[in-house]
Amino acid sequence: MALAIAATLVVVAPGVARAFVSTTTPAGHQQRWPIACVALHVHLADLPGVPADEVRAAALAAAAAWSSPTIACTDLQIALSFESGPGPSPDDATARAIGWRRDGWCDTTQPSGSLRPCNDPSAVAVTSVFADNDSGRIRGANVQFNSRAILWARLDARGKPSTKQDLESALTHEMGHLPGLAHPCWGGVGPRAVTDTGAPEPDCYGADD
Repeated sequence: MALAIAATLVVVAPGVARAFVSTTTPAGHQQRWPIACVALHVHLADLPGVPADEVRAAALAAAAAWSSPTIACTDLQIALSFESGPGPSPDDATARAIGWRRDGWCDTTQPSGSLRPCNDPSAVAVTSVFADNDSGRIRGANVQFNSRAILWARLDARGKPSTKQDLESALTHEMGHLPGLAHPCWGGVGPRAVTDTGAPEPDCYGADD
């Protein structure tokens, strides 16, 4: 059975990673790709506020940040294709796609007691990774960017325009979940994980840079 484990990005903070936390299935298996080259279909050409050429540059930079030889301890390669249209459904467990959507984010108009699933509207993006519970083998992954409440741009070296969210930083963060990595610090909700060094993951609000 394939399970989806979603990671939500609310704040993008730069820093140097000194340890990592693996995402595991409920059965305790680390998520992993059974292949060395992961092909992702990027459906961001119509993302409001970002020209197509800047989308391409941001996505290619983010993919390179998580691919060999930039990351020396892996032979993983993230290969991108750029396609039109909204892309597959976020619930498609076989898809390997990056897209954007205005729906699916919770709001005050949702009827009380509604069982319709929705994501935190303050989240800039949500990544769902679909993996086999009994092996951790990843079958598919889907990244969805919030275009309802978030204004997007590819910020310049000075972080301008400061009124918008940087697409390249967000893409880099979300692509980090695709190889099976979780957030490297504990936000205070749920059990505290263990890093690759065997130490408890630090508090997000007390961790060093």
